[in-house]
Amino acid sequence: MKFAAISTATHYKLSALALALMTSSAAFAATSVTTSPLDPGTATDSSRNSTAVKGSADSASFSLSKYNGGGVLTGVAITAQFGSETVKFSTTGRSTVSGSAQVVGGFSVGGVTGSQTTEPVSASGVTSSNSVQSTFSPYSATASATTQSQLNAFYGTGNIGGSVTEALKANLASGTRLSVNNVNNNTATVSATYTALNHANGGFDATGGNTLTLNFGDIANGTAAEKTFNLYNVLGSYGLHVVSVRQTAGNRGAFSLGGDALTQTDLAGDSFASGVVNFAKQTVVGAYTGTWRIRVADSTFGIAAGRNTRGVETLTLNVTANVTPVPEPETYSMMFAGLALMGAVVRRRTNKKA
Repeated sequence: MKFAAISTATHYKLSALALALMTSSAAFAATSVTTSPLDPGTATDSSRNSTAVKGSADSASFSLSKYNGGGVLTGVAITAQFGSETVKFSTTGRSTVSGSAQVVGGFSVGGVTGSQTTEPVSASGVTSSNSVQSTFSPYSATASATTQSQLNAFYGTGNIGGSVTEALKANLASGTRLSVNNVNNNTATVSATYTALNHANGGFDATGGNTLTLNFGDIANGTAAEKTFNLYNVLGSYGLHVVSVRQTAGNRGAFSLGGDALTQTDLAGDSFASGVVNFAKQTVVGAYTGTWRIRVADSTFGIAAGRNTRGVETLTLNVTANVTPVPEPETYSMMFAGLALMGAVVRRRTNKKA
């Protein structure tokens, strides 16, 4: 049999937003390579039992383009599609024989292996002068990358090579000797489906805004206050890890940050966590400010290739507050006295008019 393996263009399964954000991925395509022909050996069974005899397998190489579309590679699904196969049943014995045949096809690439055995086809009335033919329908072998090393093998530039194999199996049912060999040339098409996400995309709103300013407004001297904020990871993004939180400017000690938003290690895409900014009681009136840099990266959880775990984005949180003086008791007394005097004047004028 003459056998050729062909690798087809890869494609991606991404959300609509992920596709919009990762235009380079949409343009990525694999190359197709035709391998040298191969010829599996004839399978011959001379024992009438339920165990089929497998002939020698032959192999052909193929090449797939690696994933180089940006973002984080989270999955690879490989399919080897085999064409229809016509086989011939024959015998060199004197008796009439019957039996069945199967085809076993498989592949190996990047540490991922897949194999598929077809349902058997049967033949009877086979003699040394009368061979019988039968045809297998197209079939496929599939497998997916399930380990970190396998994903790593498919990530990057260039191609990754693999091999396709096919073998025949014969199972004698009656008679003394049954042989099965192929009749037609066959091909296999190998394809890789890459599943990818954008890098972690943190922000203070659902669209990934990188800067947030919180204004506490006027705060009376000696009064504490707090404001909340949300940290988002945009839809279509890999898990988010908060790497560091650091105040870079402003009044030290006046403000403090807290909440779940600052301790996230695997914030999923299209979700958020809440944080809080606390303003401590102050005895000095005036303006207070603070600026924080929040650095986020791809999560280290799960398996994925191309993660950036040191930092993919820096968010800026600005806070302001204005501490105002608290009026002294004498001030309140004078205010009340003034109000009372104004009230008396109004009453006096009203009485004169009457």
